[in-house]
Order: sequence, then structure tokens, then C-alpha cells
Amino acid sequence: MDFNSYLPKLDSVGVYVAPSDREIVPVTIPPGRTLVELLTGGQVYFPSAADGRLFGRGTIFWHWPGEQTICRTPPENPYRCVTFRFDGEPPERIFPRVRTWCGAGDPEGFAEECLKLYHGERLAPQVLSNYCYYTLLRQMLEPDESAATGELGFPASLRRAVALLEKNPALPIKVAATRAGTSEPNLFRLFRRYLGKSPYQYALEKRLGQARLLLVEGRLPVKEIAAECGFESVEGFHRRFRASSGMSPGAYRARHVLAR
Repeated sequence: MDFNSYLPKLDSVGVYVAPSDREIVPVTIPPGRTLVELLTGGQVYFPSAADGRLFGRGTIFWHWPGEQTICRTPPENPYRCVTFRFDGEPPERIFPRVRTWCGAGDPEGFAEECLKLYHGERLAPQVLSNYCYYTLLRQMLEPDESAATGELGFPASLRRAVALLEKNPALPIKVAATRAGTSEPNLFRLFRRYLGKSPYQYALEKRLGQARLLLVEGRLPVKEIAAECGFESVEGFHRRFRASSGMSPGAYRARHVLAR
């Protein structure tokens, strides 16, 4: 199942305030359930107090079945969060587990609104489920410049590689690894650990995104777009594009460009 076919079912919107005088016991997410924690105050260590980074207000923690909730907090500044619990087998993860709220809107305002809507029963259940789920999902998928600046606590070599591939997704991975100050095998390990994908997959997604923009923004021939985005052949570009978008580049342009 993917996010395009998933119909979220919101089971609860709640509040958790961490105690400052005792250890917190983490909860393991059961099968068929997703839990999202949105920090509205205080601080939390993740993944652990020993080696984790300190996160604060506006951080989103998205937990899949088998994963544990956040639990380590500085006693002088215990965290507070609003929790969103969704029932149903979740789609496959396509984003990092932790993100910081970015772009427009206020995370605390959103959390308060969702609490009032849920407990005041002011919206139809499925409408509210969709609103909560896809607002949070958008935050997880939103392009995040913090990845290149260390906001998420990525290792320095990974931050440099991400910045390089953001700027030039057609850059050979071996060259990106060298310029980032690490080896190609280690770069693969870092991408898998922190981003859940290989650097090739990451770069390909960026190249295809660039291609989609060029298709709808201008009148460059498909052959030139393929070359601009670093594809070695038009045939290879067509194959990759169709696998990603479900249609040819020409069909994609025809669908999204209005005739004038």
C-alpha cells in the first residue's frame, strides 16, 4: 500500500506532558497503528539521552509499528506534545522518522486546532482524519533545508553530500562522496541509515523532480530536458520517468500544461 491509496482513520488526538521527577517508559507501537507526536514545548533527546540530539518545539516524530515513542527529556525542561493516533496498516515509510515543522503555519496553533476539532466533534470523522494526517504528512515531505545545515543532526559528511546533490543531482555519487569527505560505501551506509534510501535513489528523485518542473514550465524539447537533468539517453529518461510518474514525459506535459 502507498500513500495515494491509504485512507487514514484518526483514532484519537491527545496530550502528553512528560514528568520531570521520574523516568518515562516508552510505548511500543502495535501492529496496524501509527502514532505521530508533535512537540509543543520543552525538549526531548532522540534516540537516547546518551547519544541523541536535543529537539524542541515543532519537532514531529512519526512512529511506525514496532517503534517506540519518545521518552528522554531534560528534567529541567520536560517536553509536552500532542499525539495523533491512526488505525489501519500504514503505508511504507518514504520519509525520515523525525522532521522539524517548516514553512507556513504554527505547529502549536495546528495542534490546538486539532484538539478542539476532535474533542468538539466539529468535523465529520473522515474529514478530520484527512486534515490531520495530510497536514502532518506534508510537513514530513516538505523540502527541508535543515538537512543541509545540520538541523536534524546528520553527520557532517552526509550534510555535505545532501547539499551537493540538492544543487546538482546529476553529480556522480562517487564524486559527491569524495567532495563530501567520505568513501562511496560509507555514503551509502549513511543514506540508508538516516534517509532510508541510497544516494542513487535520492539523486534520481531530485532529477525526476527537476524534469517535471522543466516539462511544465517551458518548451524545452524532451531530449534537452533529459540531458539537462543528467540522463545519459532519452530512452533511459523515458523509462525512469514512466516508472515514476506512470506516463511518458510528453503525456505528463500535455496533462499539466494548459493550451493557450
